[in-house]
Amino acid sequence: MYKQLASPTTIRVLHVYPAPETDPLICSLEHCDIDSDPEYEAISYVWGDSDLAWSVICDSNVIPVTRSLHEALLRIRLPDQRRTVWIDGLCINQIDAIEKSHQVQLMQRVYRNAYRVLVWLGPDLHGDARDAFDVCFTLGQRDMNAEELRISLTNINLRMDTSYVMWYSFRALCEFALAKDLLFLWGAEEIPWIYINMAVSNLQETDVMWRFTPYKSTLLEPISRLSAIKDQRCYATSFMGTIHTARAFGCSDSRDRIFAILGLECGDDRWAAADPAGQSLAEATIPDYTLPVEHVYRQFAIRALQRGLTEDIFLAVQHGEQLEEWQPGDMPSWSPHWDLPLVNNFPFCHRLHEICKFPGLSVESGISFTGCGSELLSMLRTYLDPLAIDTLNVLSATLDTIVALSDTMEFVQFRLPGTILESFWEEHIRPREADPGYEAVMTDLCETATYYMTSENHVSAFYTISQHPWERSPAAIAEYAKYGEYAMLRSIAQLLLETSEIASVGNPALLDKEKGEHGYFKRFYITQQGYVGMCPAAAQPGDHVALLWNTDCPMILRPQDGFYRIVGGSYMAAVNRKEMEGIPHPLDDLLSGGLQPEVIQIR
Repeated sequence: MYKQLASPTTIRVLHVYPAPETDPLICSLEHCDIDSDPEYEAISYVWGDSDLAWSVICDSNVIPVTRSLHEALLRIRLPDQRRTVWIDGLCINQIDAIEKSHQVQLMQRVYRNAYRVLVWLGPDLHGDARDAFDVCFTLGQRDMNAEELRISLTNINLRMDTSYVMWYSFRALCEFALAKDLLFLWGAEEIPWIYINMAVSNLQETDVMWRFTPYKSTLLEPISRLSAIKDQRCYATSFMGTIHTARAFGCSDSRDRIFAILGLECGDDRWAAADPAGQSLAEATIPDYTLPVEHVYRQFAIRALQRGLTEDIFLAVQHGEQLEEWQPGDMPSWSPHWDLPLVNNFPFCHRLHEICKFPGLSVESGISFTGCGSELLSMLRTYLDPLAIDTLNVLSATLDTIVALSDTMEFVQFRLPGTILESFWEEHIRPREADPGYEAVMTDLCETATYYMTSENHVSAFYTISQHPWERSPAAIAEYAKYGEYAMLRSIAQLLLETSEIASVGNPALLDKEKGEHGYFKRFYITQQGYVGMCPAAAQPGDHVALLWNTDCPMILRPQDGFYRIVGGSYMAAVNRKEMEGIPHPLDDLLSGGLQPEVIQIR
């Protein structure tokens, strides 16, 4: 059925012929040059089950398709006139990897040139579409203040969770960002994007939704991410931020986590960062669907490292609850698994002295590759075989070693002082109460608990972790220091009284919300010298906290047989402090020259 495309700018569009709702789908493909501005609508949908159990009649051929594609075409078919659309499942020959690789490079133009993108959310299985879209129409008419929003929410039935899977479609992220106009279709109902966008904006700009229906607030998160991308806010201005955002979305082909994002216009210089030959990362990343997923991921990491994007790659490293020992042939720990959601995100939380980034060193002297045959490979080489590289040689300075960790924090557990945080304090910090550095350690714990969001660390911790609308006054804190339920909070309250560190916090409820999100799938740790921080769930006692070349964020490294593996980024509160009473500053030795950085091997 598929004829060879005539030129590098040739695409196929699908003509869907009119028919009653119950008739078979009949359509035809037409070749056209995208430079000639053909008129069509593009369809965005979730591939779903890959089982080709349904069919359409295309150019007199019976073509097997997925259920999702079949349902989408049935929904957009008109009863009285032909409709011309572009839909990847039929307009691209999916079994021709070479054609697919080339057509993916045109997809940004396909979605940008379409006069409208139709977003198919799926069948309305439970009859919720009308209510959900009515909510969007009600809340999306105009900007609302908090009181108007509260009244509206008491008068409507908020149901937006049935099509949760669609919001987590990775392809949707790219397609939304490029579209001129968006129309959402759910069952028989439809709504323009402008109403959804305004409704989400109203809900996100106040704390009414969190207070009124906290259990539903997470349902808005994927929609708000798409809104940020579409409006070129937040993640859309950062190349790596966009890739990280994409990790929260479903994807039928994991290679698209790199390839499909090539068409997005990210507004930072890192995307255009060039290698010594002058080739940007975007230009060097050519879609090739003949390559296995691991090859694509490692190749992308190598090319980013060649361009000095060290911190972007190292902070993207994500493992599950365990990091297995490395064996020859395994994917190296420094190559991110882009298909794992990024829950251990620690950027922008440290203010390290520039000397800690080992300035004055080029990419070539700060980091290099070693091949499987122990050959040292130059970073300046234009081509490096990804599967022949397993070792990074990186300049590093070890700050300390982890001696104990809390249990892994789940979303709710982080905000309950009687569980993980309280137990960690009771076992590993309270025994230091008589030590000269106890106040400094408690300060670290408080800052870590509030995750660097405010300079009023003890006060923030007291209100945030307590998860209670305490009266914000010295008298209330003094009362809790004597009679409070939790020993850890009593200790914090006592420190507040002793250090006169009582201050108001703008909105404890909002801080509390943020803490649950930041703490998810992380663990508190304490080091040999008493530094407290937060790290990925995969960390374990004996792991090192180290600074690597060209990074601001301390990394967790695991020693193994003369080399290291990257566990992930971390937050060490003490690094941000100018001085610590009773405890040496973790950067003292490095800044004084007592600690000299050395080249280590990472696999």
